[in-house]
Amino acid sequence: MTKKSPTMRDVARLAGVSHQTVSRVINNSDRVLPATRAKVNGAIQELGYRPNAIARSMALGKTKTLAYIAPNLTDFTFSSIIQSAESHLRALGYSFLITTANSESSFRWMIGQYVTDGRVDGLIVHVPLLEDYQRELLAAVPSVIVGVKPQTEGSFTTIDHDNYQISQIAIEHICSLGHRNIAKIIGVKNEDCVIDRIQGFYDQMNVNGCRVLPQWLKKAIGRLLLVIRRQNAC
Repeated sequence: MTKKSPTMRDVARLAGVSHQTVSRVINNSDRVLPATRAKVNGAIQELGYRPNAIARSMALGKTKTLAYIAPNLTDFTFSSIIQSAESHLRALGYSFLITTANSESSFRWMIGQYVTDGRVDGLIVHVPLLEDYQRELLAAVPSVIVGVKPQTEGSFTTIDHDNYQISQIAIEHICSLGHRNIAKIIGVKNEDCVIDRIQGFYDQMNVNGCRVLPQWLKKAIGRLLLVIRRQNAC
C-alpha cells in the first residue's frame, strides 16, 4: 500500500498551529513570529512535507519558472549559457525552460505560449540583433537579452561580450606569432557583435602596422570552402 504524502494540515497539527500559519511560513510571510516559524519548519522537516508547486504558484501569483529562448541549441555559446544559468536558477529555487525560435513567427508564438499565458516569470533571450517586434513583445515581461550591446530599455536589460576587444586580442596574438597577411571572415554585417568585431579587427591591424587587402579575404574564403568540400566528401 502506497504511503500517503503529508499535507499542510498534518504539518499544522504537529506544529500546533493553523494551516494558514503554515502557509505563511512556506510563502516567507513576515507575519509569523520566529519561534512559530521554527516550529513549523521543524514539523515540515520531520514529516518530509513538500509544498504543492502549482498551488503555491497560484497563491503567490508567480510560477518560479524562467524560459531561455535561443536561435538554436547547437551553438557552444548558447549551451554554455544554458548550463550556467540553469545551475544558478536551481540554487534560487527556479525551474528553467529551454526552447528555440529562429524566425519572427516562431518567436511570436513562443512569447504567446510562455508570457501571454503566464507560464513564466521572466525570459532570457539570446539574439544577435534586437528587432523592433521583439522590443514590443518583451516589454510585457522582465527579460534579459544576451548578444546585444549593453543597454537598459523598459523592462529588459541587454548584455554581451566585449566583441571589439575580443577581436583586438585575436589579432594581437596572431601578429605576435609573426603573421602579417591576416583576413577576417565575418557574419551578418548588421549584427552588433559583427560590427564591433570588424572595427576591432581594423583598429588592431592598424596598431600593428598591417594592411588589410581584399584578396586575402578571397583566398581565406577559398581555402575554407576547400576544407568544407573535403570534409563533406569523407
